Formats: sequence, structure tokens, C-alpha cells
Amino acid sequence: MIRSVKMKLNRGDHVVILGCSNGLARTSGNVEKIEKLKKLLEEDYAFKVVIQPSVFIDNNTGMTLSARSRADILVDSITKSEIKAVFDVSGGDLSNELLAVFTEADWKHLKVTGQKYYVGYSDNSVLLNSFMQTESIIPVNFQLLKLVEAESETAKMGFESVFVEQTSIEWQMLNADISNRHATLKPQNVIGGNIRCFLKLAGTDYWPKNRANVLLLEAYSGDIEKIRTYFAQLSLIGIFTEVDYLILGNFTEIHNKQQEQALYDLARNYASQYRLELYHSQYIGHHNKVYPFKMRL
Repeated sequence: MIRSVKMKLNRGDHVVILGCSNGLARTSGNVEKIEKLKKLLEEDYAFKVVIQPSVFIDNNTGMTLSARSRADILVDSITKSEIKAVFDVSGGDLSNELLAVFTEADWKHLKVTGQKYYVGYSDNSVLLNSFMQTESIIPVNFQLLKLVEAESETAKMGFESVFVEQTSIEWQMLNADISNRHATLKPQNVIGGNIRCFLKLAGTDYWPKNRANVLLLEAYSGDIEKIRTYFAQLSLIGIFTEVDYLILGNFTEIHNKQQEQALYDLARNYASQYRLELYHSQYIGHHNKVYPFKMRL
């Protein structure tokens, strides 16, 4: 049985919806989707929900809010004692801007805050991994908007299992690769996420060196040749020598181009070279049938 950090979200808890990466265009469809999400959280779970302006692009400039504005919103949301979870619904390219503007005071506040969730995915992998240096923030790889997308049943079941029922169902949904001689999965913590965005942390103080024994990788864009160069870069950095387990989530472009066998062969070669146990999960990635994956255990 996998033991993970226990923090249940209860009825009446305060939660925040915000954006640290690219803001959503303020179209009627996106506004309706955010309102639908807010309504679901309030009616189904009785959460008290605050939607921050960083969810959307700035009407005046037509661009995502400044890095400092987004950082202030994030730090303020996480450090408020009544807030139990921060759900980041953004994605794109700009999340690492926050790391460039965080001050020592920001990090001091983030590190002493009470225990709470930061939930995001894709480009926000840079924050999920950076928050592993704190003891209080529990990073979770998940896009909350999946609760109101098509085929949302899987995401809803995963959300309730991880945040409400406090099971470790995400670990139960892993499949051991055929290359594993013995499946002895004993995870401590998890690093990684979107492979392209995770690599943005290379060469920075936020690279999660020796913070976990599980590396999780998924991707939206990237054919097999792009993924090959990403794996080579991970090897050069030395991350494969620091972990014991490799989990492959969904690689959307790889799937669409029917290159999954080449991906599996690639991962098996690295797993063999570095003596890693390899696992697969169809419930991690950019498609709709996903589960939240808790990174701090």
C-alpha cells in the first residue's frame, strides 16, 4: 500500500482558482467553463470558491498578467490561512516567469504556510517541482478543468478519491512495463510532469535534485524525435541516476502519430541502462480521462 500525505478537503473549505501560466482568452466559452467549474465545486463539494483575475488575460493589454501580478496572487492565495487548495487552470509557456520574480520574502512565506494543495499540470510542472523544496505545499499534477470537460467521469472519480476520500488510487492505476523483472514499487516522492516544461528547470536552483525516487513524464506536443532529445537531455543532466522508477503518462502527439512503440522502446533502453523500473499510466496527461497524481508522499 502506498502511503501519501493526508490532507482531506472538507465541505466548507476555502479554495482558489487562478493561473500562473498563460491566461485564458476571455471568450464566452472560457468564461462559461470557469463559472461551470465554480458551480460544481460549490454545489457538489460545498467549497467556498474564489476566482482570481490571473485566470484570464488582461482585457486592457490583451495579454497574460505580469509575472509580478501573478506571483503576488499565488503567494497571497497560498499563504492565507483559510485557503486549503489552490487550483491552477492555466497552461502554455509562462509559468517559469514567476520563479524569476519570486523574492526571498515570497519563499519565506511559502515555506512557512500551513499544509495545503497546489494543483496544476503541463507548464505548471515548473511550479510543482519547485514547491518540492517546501514542506507545507503538496504539489498535485492535475488540470481541474477536466471536471467540466467531456468524458469527465474519470476525472471526477479521481478527484474524489485523492482529495476527498484520501485513497492512493492513482498508484493503483499504474501498469508495470513488460521489461520489469520484478515490480517492487516503493515510491518516496515524485518529480517531473510535462517533459518539455520540466526541463526548463535545468541549470536553475529549482531543479529538484535528490528530492524523489520517481520520475513522471508526459507530453502534449513532441513527436518521437523531440522526445528522444528530451530523454537525452535528462540523461545528460543526470536525473536518471537519482531515481529508481520511471512512469510514462500519455504523450499526445506520439499517440496521434502512432509512435507509441518507438516511445516504449526508447524508455526501455534508458530504463535498462540506468536499472529503472518502468511503469505506464493512461490516466496522466492532457486528455480528459485523467487522475490527480500527488507528488509529495
